[in-house]
Order: sequence, then structure tokens, then C-alpha cells
Amino acid sequence: MLVNVCGTELLASDTREQYRQKLARITLDSMVQFVGLLDANGTVLEINHVALDAVGIKLSDVEGKPFWTTFWWLNHYAQFERHLRSQYRCVRQNECVVAFDLCTQA
Repeated sequence: MLVNVCGTELLASDTREQYRQKLARITLDSMVQFVGLLDANGTVLEINHVALDAVGIKLSDVEGKPFWTTFWWLNHYAQFERHLRSQYRCVRQNECVVAFDLCTQA
């Protein structure tokens, strides 16, 4: 083992791709904000441990689900589902960059 950072072991035997994936995980988990990675359809690929730990869930609880249907949006679902979906479509079409703050369940 080369080093253990935030519970992720970087190994001398890691391939370049494994090393990049591990660095991405370390970077995500080092952030104190809620950070997620979605695919082009808005499906959850990764969520940082800060966000998961704050609500006591595991990545497997939200991985593969549309972002707007995940735990954090339950109280806001009716109000924000359309907004989140339209903003995501805007980003997918390279028409805008979206950032907003919202108090969610924690």
C-alpha cells in the first residue's frame, strides 16, 4: 500500500484508471458540501460520504435512481421535480450552468 486517504487505499499496483477513480472518490469525500455525480439522464452515479452520512443512508440506496427522486428531495418533490428536470435538460443541452442552494431533509 502506498497511502490510505479518507479510507481509500492507493496501491502501487493500481492501474492508471483505478488510480483516477480512487482520486475522484478521495476528492468527493473530502468536500463538506453535498456533492453528487450524475449521468446524462440525471441518474445518480456517485454521492459523497458527507451527504450520505448526514442522513444515514448508503450509496446503494440512491445509486441508479433519478436524482430528483432521491431522499434529499422527498419534502420538495412536488414543488421542485419539474424545476430540477428542466434545469437538468438545460445543462444536458449545454444551454446553461445551474447552481442553486436549497435547504433539504437532513
